[in-house]
Amino acid sequence: MKQYVYLFLLVCCSTPLFSQIQRGDRLIMMNGAGGVVAPYASELGSLTFRDFGNFTDDQVALNLRVRYGYALRDRLVVGTGVGVGLTYQDGLSTGFGLSPFARYYFLNRSTLGVFAEAGTGISSYRYGDSEREFSAFGQLDLSAGIQVPLAPGLLLTPAVGYSVWEGSNTVSVGVGLELLLQPDEDDAEVVGSFGKGTLTLGAQSAHLNFQESIFSGGFTAGGQYFLTDRVAVGAQLGLSVLRVELPDSDPDLGNSQRAYSLGVGGSLRHYLGSPQRLRWFVDGGGGVTYSRHTVQLSDGSTAGNGLISHTNQSINPYIAAGGGAQYFLRDNVALEVGPQLRYNLGDNSSQGRWLPGIHFGFRVGL
Repeated sequence: MKQYVYLFLLVCCSTPLFSQIQRGDRLIMMNGAGGVVAPYASELGSLTFRDFGNFTDDQVALNLRVRYGYALRDRLVVGTGVGVGLTYQDGLSTGFGLSPFARYYFLNRSTLGVFAEAGTGISSYRYGDSEREFSAFGQLDLSAGIQVPLAPGLLLTPAVGYSVWEGSNTVSVGVGLELLLQPDEDDAEVVGSFGKGTLTLGAQSAHLNFQESIFSGGFTAGGQYFLTDRVAVGAQLGLSVLRVELPDSDPDLGNSQRAYSLGVGGSLRHYLGSPQRLRWFVDGGGGVTYSRHTVQLSDGSTAGNGLISHTNQSINPYIAAGGGAQYFLRDNVALEVGPQLRYNLGDNSSQGRWLPGIHFGFRVGL
């Protein structure tokens, strides 16, 4: 294992990993985990189907989410996040959102970037037969962070943010990945470089959010390692935590909540054909998720302070299979899309027994 760590450090020190922002560059902010076969890609969108049995109506959901920036000048990036959500479950619910932003780099070097960013939001949504709600510029999002290159075109981006909106403001701390694409790459001949000895990353992120009476956090980490030019093994680990303290809330709704979720998964992937710009694959794997949810309610006594606690927990193992294609934007950056199917073995899964879907996102090779 040590030799791989030393090799990675040597490559980082000796390879010109560009991160300097120049006019015409494009940034894609990679989102959280997406997919049902671990390790997950950095999600751009999905079309999923959920069968809840006799518990409630079946659900079909389409979600698209991307955050894109364009460098107007060497240090100035403007862009927007775009979100689309369509859900049908005993009626159609729709949601649309834009989150325009501007980012300025105070330090803009090939090995390190330091930036500040300001943005806002525009959204419209409708749940079933209810009236459509619309919100425009009702929040201000401020953040600052740094960028460090991990591989050509792949940037590690820790940042701290502060969101001002109606109600309680939010402080957030997180780290994620961003893709940097440059104009001179568009005409270059691209051949996928994923092969023996390659480590690929998809959804890698961590975050902590602090709001009045509410704390949430989590992380996702995983990747694939190529044993041969066609065979890769992968692993995924994810954790999420939620804590809510509402001392003045309606007792029927609960005074406090605690929720935890932990997931571990692995898979084996086989690629078809030799490396090229468009490459097909099949994969399969499995894993297990553990969740625990505790709600504390007032016992309604006139003496006050009496609490009743309710706890639900579940362990849900699953198996999954899928396939699809990768289209390489760069030799080490691939857009991935494909149908996937998960079968939940546990009896208490909130997602139903079967979870089919079509997922698409990014993977990057180191």
